[in-house]
Amino acid sequence: MKKVAVFLAHGTEEGEAIIQIDLLRRAGIEVKTFSIEEGLEITSAHDITILANDHIDSIKPEEFDMLFVPGGAKGVERMYESKKLSEVLIDFAKTDSLMSAVCAAPTVLGKLGLLDSEVATCAPNWESGLGEATHKAESVVVSGKFITGQGLGASIPLALACIEALLNKDEADKVAKAICYKA
Repeated sequence: MKKVAVFLAHGTEEGEAIIQIDLLRRAGIEVKTFSIEEGLEITSAHDITILANDHIDSIKPEEFDMLFVPGGAKGVERMYESKKLSEVLIDFAKTDSLMSAVCAAPTVLGKLGLLDSEVATCAPNWESGLGEATHKAESVVVSGKFITGQGLGASIPLALACIEALLNKDEADKVAKAICYKA
């Protein structure tokens, strides 16, 4: 079974996180959430409490096929400050495994130089944080092992692109049909 790690911080855009988690699980992918905060309880961008499965200190990146970073301006700012998250992302980028981020979160990857020589998208007005990546103003961009999305409105097609990359197009199409999603 494929496994995905999702990172959560205070201020994370809850819709971007939950849609990804939901659709990946519908496809039979195991998803585990990790708090980068002191505790497991996260207060999202719109004051919704989310309980993470575990703390980032306990992550074993080698157990995951993909890492996902949701956006939300305040959450992304907290992610910039997390040395542990930076270490995990840098180490994971050295593998062949997939990485995905949405909204402002591609800048977390960009500021670490992980998107250099890739094509990526992000929320409008965050493009300067993509580092040496080529910005493409599209809803979802797949470039090598990186899958990026523009924002909450891109969350469903982004999750489907992740399912396709992790499993196959047929599985992504099954999930799309099950949720009555038409591109």
